[in-house]
Parts: sequence; C-alpha cells; structure tokens
Amino acid sequence: MNASGRRGPLNGGLLLVFLIIMISSSRQCNGPATSTSSYNEPAPVPVRNPIGEALRPDPAAEYRDGIAAAILIDTSGSMRDRVKDTDGSSRPKIEIAQRAALNLVRQFDSYAREHSDQSIVVGIYEFSDRGRNTPLCREIIKLAPPNPASAEAAIKQMRAAGDTPIGVSKDMCPVCQSFFRAEAARLGRTLVVADPSAVRLFRPNGSVEMR
Repeated sequence: MNASGRRGPLNGGLLLVFLIIMISSSRQCNGPATSTSSYNEPAPVPVRNPIGEALRPDPAAEYRDGIAAAILIDTSGSMRDRVKDTDGSSRPKIEIAQRAALNLVRQFDSYAREHSDQSIVVGIYEFSDRGRNTPLCREIIKLAPPNPASAEAAIKQMRAAGDTPIGVSKDMCPVCQSFFRAEAARLGRTLVVADPSAVRLFRPNGSVEMR
C-alpha cells in the first residue's frame, strides 16, 4: 500500500488471483464426486429357510383343482386340563378339540355335497411326543373325501398323553437351550424342541436328551 492509502496494481492483481482460485475450488467441491476406490461390495449370501424347503411343492406330484384340508390337533398331556367350554361348563381341552374337529368334517361334507363338481378332501392328524419309537405327528384320517361317520370313530380314539413338541427354524443357540432347560424345570415336565439339526428333550431334572 502506498503513502496515499490506495492499493497498488500488484495488490489488486493478487486479490483477483485469490478470488479466481476460491471460485475454482468451490466448483470442484460442488461437482459430482468421483470414486477412485476399487472396493466391490460382496454379493449377498442367500439365507436357507428349512421350513420353506420342507413346504416346497413336489414337481413330480399330480396337481388338480379343489380343496385339501389338513386338521392338526394337539394331543399332548396338557390337553387333559379342564377349561370352560362355550356353555360355561368345565371340560378337558381334548374333548373340545375333538368336537371342533368333527364339526369341521361335517361342514366339509356338507360343502362337498353342495359342490359335487369340486374335489374336496380332508385329513386329520395329531401331534405329541409318545417316545422314541412313535412319530411326533401321526395320521388319524388320511386325506380323502369327508366322511363324518368314520371320522367320528377315529377322532374319539384320540387321547391326551405325552409331551408337546416345539419346532424352531434354525439351530438353537446356547441361550435358547438354557431357556428351555429352565422352563422344563419350572413346569415340571419334559419339553420337546426340534431344530434343523436335532430333536432335544429338556427334562425337568435339567438333563437334555438328543435324538
């Protein structure tokens, strides 16, 4: 700066150059970002769903239009417990379940008679743990056209006994196993839990049996 207080030409030139640099830098910052990284995001790993695989239709099966109903009834020991029925009286849960299953068969039979052009089949199955040599799920009436008379006889043969099997979709972690071990001790009965790797029986005494 000279003695009169005015800027010299050199200072003005420096200021102009400084402004040009600042404007240029601002445009570069606001422009689209360009990545120089060579990192590639890994492809997602497909998750295996054992339940979905079990329910996947068999390509070799023969398909036809109609209705196929499967009625599944819990016949474990807890079904002996009595609860209040719709009429207010106390009855074992297994008796209420049997009556409901028979009512369903009768409704399917009535529908099938009114829609003779359709294929209607009904099956009844029970589930509970009855020991090593007995399947957890058992067929009571195979899939067939509804027949209330034969269904009533078969349904009345069902009895409440054994433990309740529980299924989970992935292998149980140690925390889950500790939970079921504690629940078996608290309830005083065996809990049967199946995962994709094994079937475990959690006993009230704290022991665990694997099948």
